[in-house]
Amino acid sequence: MASARKSVQLTDIRFDDERMNRMVQVIRSLEREVTRLSQLLDGGTTGQVLTKRSNEDYDGTWQDP
Repeated sequence: MASARKSVQLTDIRFDDERMNRMVQVIRSLEREVTRLSQLLDGGTTGQVLTKRSNEDYDGTWQDP
């Protein structure tokens, strides 16, 4: 019989130590930034350059040089 496994998410973890809570907050923030950057970097082809479309963060497009 297969055993049931529960997927533990970072949001499920709680610590009594404030330093550990802060570390979890920093990890969550980094995770969001990595997700945004990976979404921005998706696409493009060899030789294209990533160009900002506006002054907003993460607002870019791939263009031929």
